[in-house]
Amino acid sequence: MKSRPFSLLLVPFVLLFVFHQNSAWALGSAGFENASYSAESLAQSNAVVARPDDPDAVVFNAAGLPDLKGIQFSSSLAGLNTFTHLTSSATGDGEHNTPQLALIPTFFLTLNPGKLMGDKFGFGMGVTSPFGTHNRYHSIGNIAQYTGFRNVMKMVAVNIEGGVKLHEKLSIGGGAVSYSTYNYGQVLNFPNSFTLAGAVPGNTFPDGLARTEMRGFGWGWNVSALYKITPKQKLGFLYRSRATIDVHGNVKIEGLNALLAGTFPTVPTFQTGISSEIALPSNITVAYAYEPSEKWGAEFDLGYTRWSVFRDQDIHFDRPNTVLVSLGTIPKNSEDTWSFHLGGHYKANKKLDLMAGALLYTAAIPKHHFTNDIPDSNRVGGTFGFRYDLFKNATLDIAYLAMLYTRRAVDNPTVLAKSGLSIDGRYTSFTQEFLITFTYRFEDPMSFFKGKKKDDTKIIVSGPQAK
Repeated sequence: MKSRPFSLLLVPFVLLFVFHQNSAWALGSAGFENASYSAESLAQSNAVVARPDDPDAVVFNAAGLPDLKGIQFSSSLAGLNTFTHLTSSATGDGEHNTPQLALIPTFFLTLNPGKLMGDKFGFGMGVTSPFGTHNRYHSIGNIAQYTGFRNVMKMVAVNIEGGVKLHEKLSIGGGAVSYSTYNYGQVLNFPNSFTLAGAVPGNTFPDGLARTEMRGFGWGWNVSALYKITPKQKLGFLYRSRATIDVHGNVKIEGLNALLAGTFPTVPTFQTGISSEIALPSNITVAYAYEPSEKWGAEFDLGYTRWSVFRDQDIHFDRPNTVLVSLGTIPKNSEDTWSFHLGGHYKANKKLDLMAGALLYTAAIPKHHFTNDIPDSNRVGGTFGFRYDLFKNATLDIAYLAMLYTRRAVDNPTVLAKSGLSIDGRYTSFTQEFLITFTYRFEDPMSFFKGKKKDDTKIIVSGPQAK
């Protein structure tokens, strides 16, 4: 029975490489960020930067690691669905994506050496999926046929973080992050008719099919701070650096029209190596928490994310031509965003802790560059959940998120100019998520290496020996 907590911890870690193949998400500061780290944080709308009380402090604020006692493990599994509906400006028809259940696991491990290092240090590791997307539409022939009816970005990040307590009121933390994008690509139609419109006006050649697949690696870093104004009030700070992931792979185009033989060296099938860059934005978050007692606490976080670094998603070809260069030039012109988080908890009894929160994100992608692969707009959400003490040192957290993307009008002339098909219209999206977290804590890990305590009971001696 003693091994059961370890078995439970390993399950989501293994699922990271099993169910991650069907993941789909768009939860975070905006764009394609995913901020599903633990049920305890999500239930409070991720307003925990000034209260890093759980192992997910590894990503939210490593300055809190010296306050996490002993060795702590946590593992989580999130289930997430995103629904997108659009009304076409050109036809008035309504379309929607194919909703899929995203299964997103995370794993955290923290260590506090305690008195071995003067009760001033803490260390941690996290395995997460901080960015990603997997968006599908029904089939060929819909509004997404030339922008991608299957779009995927699958990423795993590993955080190695540390924190040090400078004095009783101030702690600082930081560390490195490795980002591994192991599947980044699209499936979309190749516009034979539109490409040959100048040579054969009015043609109705059937489309070809293009598949892109890339993978790559990059590095980033974090710094954070935690300041205890009073025992009841705290300030938190987090800075996450920008990161660039260099991705490489190939594109395969099938069904090329024979009239394109002068442009493509081989028809009807053409294949070439490709490369690109994924720009991950920096983020600054400041937070204020008020905890009048152990029974309840609340926090407000304000975040600013530099999505403007995601200016384009241009594809570079090993064997380029004029058609590929035109289709592979993809402007994004993303804008910086703000995020607002309000959350708190109330301890109902010794075993049950109730949590709730609200959040607001501003949109990163402007309407002139919006495409269906990343549904984005201003969004508002609400969260709630609870923590239950299963047994000594073990807790179970469950959270739910409902997030509504405000309706937005899209006017993207670039897609029409490249494919002859408009994706303009009015888009509305909705995301819901369930998240479960299991946490186990060894409050005194060094007890495994300690011998039996000496018997300090005093022996009272009487008689001559007492002298």
